[in-house]
Amino acid sequence: MPAADATSLADRAIFAVALNAEGDAPAEIAILPPGPRIRGRDGREWLVDDPAAVVAAFGAGAADLPVDIEHATELRAPKGEPAPAVGWIKGLAARDGGIVAAVEWTEHGRQLVASKAYRYVSPAFRFDAATRRVMVLSSVGLTNRPNLRLPALNSQDEATMEKTALCAALGVPATTADADVVAAIAALKAKADAPPDPTRFAPTADLQAALNRATAAETALNQREAADREAKSVGLVDQAVKDGKIAPASREHYLALCRDAGGQERVEQLLATLPKITDPSRLGGDPPPNPGGALTDAQKAVCRQLGLDEKSFQAALTDAALNN
Repeated sequence: MPAADATSLADRAIFAVALNAEGDAPAEIAILPPGPRIRGRDGREWLVDDPAAVVAAFGAGAADLPVDIEHATELRAPKGEPAPAVGWIKGLAARDGGIVAAVEWTEHGRQLVASKAYRYVSPAFRFDAATRRVMVLSSVGLTNRPNLRLPALNSQDEATMEKTALCAALGVPATTADADVVAAIAALKAKADAPPDPTRFAPTADLQAALNRATAAETALNQREAADREAKSVGLVDQAVKDGKIAPASREHYLALCRDAGGQERVEQLLATLPKITDPSRLGGDPPPNPGGALTDAQKAVCRQLGLDEKSFQAALTDAALNN
């Protein structure tokens, strides 16, 4: 066997059996392996270039640190859930570039370790995010999923999302197995990384061109409808002039009324009720008798309906009579 492989296997063996080598819960356990760089099985690295400083930080805390199960102190306690200790870290010591801890086990903790229900320990520590330097130990958890190559493994996630919230975000039941949750996340990532289906999407330039064509067509349609409406209004008013229902001088006034929203329909209804106020057969000759005389009742009714001044209307009639 190559030397490198032998060293690797030796490291694994030493750290794997350290908790149980004597068939009992050991009074001293390795917390951090020799540094200065330590690397977890998940690929993350930390810096332990001053083990004595980590030991001193523990001493300054003046309190024993808990040994729990699966980092309950870090994960469950903040949510108000039980996180009982199965042992207590009574002291730390720097040794051979690493850190060891003196442990006082509870009866339950001793049984868990002696029976090999748990074979590894995992330190939880605070570290500087910029330098990755380990600053202070916060707790130790019994676990069976090692990350560091020692009978300790540090939690493989720097930040843990509550599984219930993660399942809710994925749209799967909270009881979904961890492997299925990971598979769901992988599926979402694969979908996000996949190139878009060209059959389902059109280039932006094509969409803009289609939008421009639609806008131009709509504009042309609106212009054509406006022209048709204007032509209908002109025909309606000119016919009323020919029929003698309105004076030629009032033509533009009626056209303006037709251009308002709904105005054409209102003018058409009004013209249907108006009597003849001029003689459409007079193509010339003398003006009607007494062109400056008083308006007839019908002419006054027109003035009231259209809001016209009677004198102005009378003057328009006289002018129309003289010009016809």
